[in-house]
Amino acid sequence: MITIICGEDFVSSRNYYNQQRINITPNQSALSFNKLIDFFEHWENSAAANLFQQKSIYFLENINKQINLKINHKQVKKLEEIHLNKEISVFIWEENVPSREIKLKKCALIKEFKPNQTIFKLINACYPGNKLGFLSTLNSLKTSLDEYFIFIMLIRHLRKLILAKEKIYGERLAPWQKSQLDSQASKWSKNSLIKYYDSFFRIDLTTKTGTNPLGIIKSINISACVFI
Repeated sequence: MITIICGEDFVSSRNYYNQQRINITPNQSALSFNKLIDFFEHWENSAAANLFQQKSIYFLENINKQINLKINHKQVKKLEEIHLNKEISVFIWEENVPSREIKLKKCALIKEFKPNQTIFKLINACYPGNKLGFLSTLNSLKTSLDEYFIFIMLIRHLRKLILAKEKIYGERLAPWQKSQLDSQASKWSKNSLIKYYDSFFRIDLTTKTGTNPLGIIKSINISACVFI
């Protein structure tokens, strides 16, 4: 059976994926692949050698972008066959991909992790003059969401706002989403927005180098006090 673990809450989805690795028992064999073609090659060789008598578990990551449903009919057929094989377990992790964008819905079980809707309230509250609203929402989230997830969602949104200043948008962005970005971006001066964005890089750097004694949430609080 194939299980695809996905969703915009990539921290929770990754934790679930890692938990499946931890749950491996001594009578199970586990292998990891980065490329779908390598996995297929191993699977075909193992099947030919009748090596699937032992419970086999496979782990793959970010293969959604490797699949073209219009031309890769053989690959899809193989995956359908694998999904029906009860002696095989395949866990595929897709980073920050919602279920609607998963190409293999028909031959896999989808395990989607959706972000807490309050994170979008926080993102929408991120503009000058709304310091109290932003900080209140941020501090209400810190007990229920991973702080690094909050950090990543904010820095990604700030990047979108900077691009919106230049009228640059993602290909799949709906008109109402463009309008929402434009409205929020208009509340920022470009210089302030870039400086605020840069402050997140400093938070990231000091966190990764172990030189941030405050932690991510307190650092975001301080940065918000300066720029919002």
